[in-house]
Amino acid sequence: MGFGELVSAGAIGAVVIGILNWISKPLNNFLKIRWKHTAEKGIAKDKSYDDKAIEIIKSSLGNLNTGVSISHEKRLDSVDKLWSSVLEIRDYSSPLILFYTIFLPDEYNEVAKKHDKSLGLDTLTDESTNTVLNTIEIEACRPYLGEYIWGLYKSYITFTGRLIFLYLKQERESSIKSWNNDNQIKKIVMKIMDIDEKNIEIVYIQDFITIFEQKILLELERVISGQHTIGNNIEEGKKLIEIAEKMRSDFEKK
Repeated sequence: MGFGELVSAGAIGAVVIGILNWISKPLNNFLKIRWKHTAEKGIAKDKSYDDKAIEIIKSSLGNLNTGVSISHEKRLDSVDKLWSSVLEIRDYSSPLILFYTIFLPDEYNEVAKKHDKSLGLDTLTDESTNTVLNTIEIEACRPYLGEYIWGLYKSYITFTGRLIFLYLKQERESSIKSWNNDNQIKKIVMKIMDIDEKNIEIVYIQDFITIFEQKILLELERVISGQHTIGNNIEEGKKLIEIAEKMRSDFEKK
């Protein structure tokens, strides 16, 4: 799924400020030299100085535009890669999301045994899950998207990994439980939906996935429009990453 380039008024404002900061030093130095020359020599305004001032501004603007363009292209490319990864994870985990959506807990074990192939549950394995949830390539996008988006993405991956891990483990033991019966999963649900633990039982997994993805998509759209800065919600991002890393370390020990 590709993204078109959008430019917001906020982005234009940021670029204007950057331009002023970029050109202020060389232009200021030039004007000092010009003033000194005029004072000492007592000559009339020299057109060549105006031409040189214009050249300084044009050069500074050209360098700035090049830097902004390259940076924005990298951010757009990072948006595309991260969202493509989200879609790949969604597609891979969809049989399990459907399973938890349409069946009741007391039906889980029987359905998993008799209809795992027709539901696509047999495609879920430890090996394939590790491959799909590998974030090494996407890690390169982190500097261009900021900690909050990265925290959302890591939490999304960890939630999906934990969900599949528990299903495979419980399916082998014929003891499949409700998806929201796990304490680690509850932490992410409460964080993303901003609800208390007592309200988790009324949350449908498909609704949760939809809200989770909308949060990620909203932040990515802000990157495209130029409204998002790297430092946005950095503390919230750190909290999400901490939860994700804690979950990962916990089930890697098991």
